[in-house]
Amino acid sequence: MREIHQGEIYRHFKNKLYQIVAVATHSETREKYVVYQALYGAFETYIRPYDMFISEVDRVKYPDVKVKYRFEKVEPEELTDSVEVPVANCEVIADTPVGKCETSKVCELQTEEKLIVDGVRVNPLLMKFFDCDSSAEQIEYLSSIRDKVDDKLVTDIAVALDITVNDGDVDEKLSSIITCLKTKARFECGRLR
Repeated sequence: MREIHQGEIYRHFKNKLYQIVAVATHSETREKYVVYQALYGAFETYIRPYDMFISEVDRVKYPDVKVKYRFEKVEPEELTDSVEVPVANCEVIADTPVGKCETSKVCELQTEEKLIVDGVRVNPLLMKFFDCDSSAEQIEYLSSIRDKVDDKLVTDIAVALDITVNDGDVDEKLSSIITCLKTKARFECGRLR
């Protein structure tokens, strides 16, 4: 059986990209579901039964489709036009020149170029923000890149987090996002059951 994991990216047979947010279990029926987010448009989040997500394309309904599965896994290096190493393997390492990663190959996440997702250029700082595992890590990351943040990045983060930031300069908007993340971080301690 195919296994789906959080963070993986899949291409739907109709050629749109999605990232796995979580694999969830229904509390009553114990049925598994895949929670996934569109990597285009308004970045909407969807849920689908696990078995349906991993199923093959209905050949009766879609006879001309070339792929086997409804959702096909996409490797990170397939998402860009110039990355030489997988996105997941790229990390900023102390004393490493910008534009290089531990394998000494050019790493697009650390350059001014943008990641290509479904034909749209995505700011690598945005992608790295969503790679953070918790609100606390997101706050720390935003604080570390504060001087690189522009209005578009702040807007993209706010839209993805589904929060509204007040008008103002970039620093005021970023502070507003960090305040919201601090509130969210208070509830990530695992005490709620």
